[in-house]
Formats: sequence, C-alpha cells, structure tokens
Amino acid sequence: MNKYKIIAAIALASVIGTGAFFTTHAYAQAPVQSQQESFGHKDTFPVVRRGMFLLKKANTVLSHGEHDFGGHRVAAMHLIEEAQEQLKQAMIYDRQHDRKPRRP
Repeated sequence: MNKYKIIAAIALASVIGTGAFFTTHAYAQAPVQSQQESFGHKDTFPVVRRGMFLLKKANTVLSHGEHDFGGHRVAAMHLIEEAQEQLKQAMIYDRQHDRKPRRP
C-alpha cells in the first residue's frame, strides 16, 4: 500500500470516527419502531444498520468539503458507497439463506 492510500485510509477512519462520536447520541434517540416497521419485522442486523448509518453520515460530511485533496476525498466517498452496498448485499444474502445472525 503506498503512502497516499495509507493517508487516505487514516483520513477516512478519522472522519468515520468523528462522525461516530458526534452522531451516537442522535442515533441512540432514533425511534426503533420506525426501523422495524420499514422492514416489516424486528431488525436482526442492528450492528450492520448502525454501521450503514455512520457510513452515510461520513459520506455527508465528506460531500460538504471544499478541498478535494487531489481526488482522494471523492475516492473515499466512492469507497463508502461501495461499503454501504456490500452491507446491503450481506443482509440480503443472509435473509435468502435463512440464517440467524451470529455474534462474533
């Protein structure tokens, strides 16, 4: 991994960490029932959904940036979108294969 990818990864982790810090309270206050109603059943992937929420927040923060950091900010935003899609696909896969969520 070259030094620019390492710097981009550190910057992305910092943004996500900052977003997690500032949005934890807002997320904790979000109504659980609305999350359950939107899928018609009890949410079996709360950790994945929380991660998706934080990724969305990180993408929002990055989208308001004025400096592009040589294209690395936009590249990080694309990676966040890719990560969100992977998490969605993971939940779809798990539901289609009728598995119960496992704890690590």
